[in-house]
Amino acid sequence: PDCSIAIDEPFLSAVHASFEAKNGAWYVVDKESTNGSFLNGRPLKGTAYVEADDILRFGRIEFRFVA
Repeated sequence: PDCSIAIDEPFLSAVHASFEAKNGAWYVVDKESTNGSFLNGRPLKGTAYVEADDILRFGRIEFRFVA
């Protein structure tokens, strides 16, 4: 099933990023967003493994990943 989260934030792209579960692990995928995605303060290009307490930033919004 597809699941979407809509956030009213002008610095986010229409489809900014996605999450994927593979073999019991989680990954975040930047969808070539205009203002970028960041994982623990570093720019994210493509796909990266994420784990509990990682900090994700999309545009100006920060999230803590909780598995």
